[in-house]
Amino acid sequence: MDTGPGARGCRDARGRIRVRPAVSAVVADPTNFPILGEPLPVELANTRYSHATGIIDFLESPALIASWFAYAPAAAAAGLALPRRITEAQCEAIRAVRDVTHSILSSVLASGGTISSTDVTILNRFAARASSRPRLAGDEAAGLRSTLVYTGSRFDVLVAQVAAECIAFFAGPGLTQVRRCAHPDCAMFFVQQHRTRRFCHESCAHRLRQARYYLASVRPTSAAS
Repeated sequence: MDTGPGARGCRDARGRIRVRPAVSAVVADPTNFPILGEPLPVELANTRYSHATGIIDFLESPALIASWFAYAPAAAAAGLALPRRITEAQCEAIRAVRDVTHSILSSVLASGGTISSTDVTILNRFAARASSRPRLAGDEAAGLRSTLVYTGSRFDVLVAQVAAECIAFFAGPGLTQVRRCAHPDCAMFFVQQHRTRRFCHESCAHRLRQARYYLASVRPTSAAS
């Protein structure tokens, strides 16, 4: 499999990483994205995918960003609505939220909980791009519920919502359960809801078992020769 600088990778429906030649336009397809069904901050951070020869940015273009928000279940569950057209500056803002989220998750795993104050400031700044207020909603049949109502441009509301989702996750119990995939060639984050889980996806576990089996099978042959 070619994983050189001129290649671009994606995870297919079974979670396997596929690599294809880099192209200027990517067809909007949910199998192009490393989506695991994790909380929004984890899924967002995983769009910055690291592999042996570099980093694949799954949010590198307006088309990819639009596709990711359309296909990521976590984005739909959070009620996030991307404007129909976004500028390059707006793309940079979304990637900046992603990058600081990735940085915080990486820092927590590397240092056991220490988070850069700069990262905290950046994330809070994005959350403040639109003002919000609580609203009580519901009826006799459905019961009462609390919702947040945002005020601002559609894009600023989107960025504020994404940042708020990340803040809520970082302040909650899920942060202590975040792990990196145990496969040496995969750096995906996941939430370890079961203590025996070590891989982001079963495909990574399967690939590692295959690699170990192969090494075990060739060693006796090599020793005999």
